[in-house]
Amino acid sequence: MIRVVTCPEPAWDRKEIARYAGWRGELNEAAPLIEDCIREAAPVLQYRAVYSVLPIDRLDGLRFGNLACRSKTLERALCGCDSLVMLAATVGAGFDRLLQKYSVLSPSRAVLLQGLGAERVESLCNALCADISASLCPKRLAPRVSPGYGDIPMELQRGIFAALDCERKIGLTLTDGLLMTPSKSVTAIAGITDKAQAHRTGCAACDKKDCAFRMEGTE
Repeated sequence: MIRVVTCPEPAWDRKEIARYAGWRGELNEAAPLIEDCIREAAPVLQYRAVYSVLPIDRLDGLRFGNLACRSKTLERALCGCDSLVMLAATVGAGFDRLLQKYSVLSPSRAVLLQGLGAERVESLCNALCADISASLCPKRLAPRVSPGYGDIPMELQRGIFAALDCERKIGLTLTDGLLMTPSKSVTAIAGITDKAQAHRTGCAACDKKDCAFRMEGTE
């Protein structure tokens, strides 16, 4: 079953906005511009998501629903899981129009808005996964992974979009080059586990050590 969710606004993380925007100074120096961008962006953001719970078949690689994937990264992420959640989430096309406006009028503001958009969709996914995980009690969601992470093929995007009916359900489309529109959108897979391991998200759950956006001090 496909579930469509219109989510409440997640809590804002100013520090993450600055990090995604590549801000290297003190946060208080960027604070006035961040607050100004939040005031302008908040009315155009739409937090929408779609997800489905699927059993995992391991007879020939990994199969879930009508999708098949050979990936060591995905195998590790789903280790010990017999089912998974496949999801797509977006903050909407209105935010893309705001980005396009400032890419012409003020490139520096556009950079900060890019960071804001990244923080928004990640916060949306975190909140959505927390809600789904709570509904699965006593089981829970393992950390999510996405196409393009590790050796998970980007081509898997096509299958996820088809399986979740993303265009019709939440207005999310995929270009021939596998780019999502609206741009501030995420697809992901998270295993359903009964392990009592700490729930890791973001940089703590990612083994890409050379990422420009990796948080300092993350092992």
